[in-house]
Amino acid sequence: MRLAYESLSSVLAVRIAVFEKQHEALLGIADEAARGVFVQQLVDSVKRETHFAQLLARPLSESVTDPRSIDFDPLRAAIVHKRNEHLGESFWMAFLFTHFGKSRKYAWGYPRVVYGRFGSEPVDWWTWESVYSDPTAFQYWLHESRERIQAEPGGFGNHRKYTSLDALGDRGTGAAVVTYTEFVASRGGTQESTFGSVDGESPEARFDRLYKAMKVNGSFGRTAKFDHLTTLRRLGLANIRPPHTYMEGATGPLKGARLLFDGDLQSSMTRREAQEKFVTLGGALEVGPDIVEDAACNWQKSPLAYKRFTL
Repeated sequence: MRLAYESLSSVLAVRIAVFEKQHEALLGIADEAARGVFVQQLVDSVKRETHFAQLLARPLSESVTDPRSIDFDPLRAAIVHKRNEHLGESFWMAFLFTHFGKSRKYAWGYPRVVYGRFGSEPVDWWTWESVYSDPTAFQYWLHESRERIQAEPGGFGNHRKYTSLDALGDRGTGAAVVTYTEFVASRGGTQESTFGSVDGESPEARFDRLYKAMKVNGSFGRTAKFDHLTTLRRLGLANIRPPHTYMEGATGPLKGARLLFDGDLQSSMTRREAQEKFVTLGGALEVGPDIVEDAACNWQKSPLAYKRFTL
């Protein structure tokens, strides 16, 4: 696998050179060190994409679905539930995976204690069925348990670092969960119907429709909505594909685009222009525009020295 990714680095470097000849010079990576770091961030973004495909092909233990087990992992649990045709729980695990993310220090601490209610028996877990049937009960349990949850080893992932465990406000975990159940209830009452197909609709049009509809979901801003829909696609739970990178409200990706294409974090490039450039570059590199955006966002944080970033 290491050799495969080393080969990918070379391929991407060649494709970047071709892009520059056919379209425009990438001023932010004129320096060879910056170019090498950007290519490595591209490889990392591709790795995050292929990681899902690798997991889907592996045998997985049922223990990954049990929050009392050290093996608990909401991403792997989503796959196991899907294999067992427990689609409601599979979608729910995908939601928890997106909402909490993976803590760099404590991995799945927060989703473990929330979903499993501090190591309770399965009948008491906050499964999709229990949450969907009474989201207010979940909200008030979270309110009463917040300090205890925060005392446990946990934390939100890199993409969710501004999220909170607030239960009753309009921007925390409580709002995200309650509005998600409302979103599902308004679209057929099941997650399968909510994210399912409409006759004659392309995967790109379906992604766009769902992305716009999910604006009601509490703390789910641009990044969370995009990440969640992309996760459903990668897990094979929804036949959707992003047509572009949805740059409205974006900060890090806009900085990345300005630095990459113009060589200047303060350039006048608009979000729409950045969005179009990511699509064009993604096509030239033969990867999705979301891969390029993710790489550029991470690269601009440290353009001359490689740093590894996680979900």
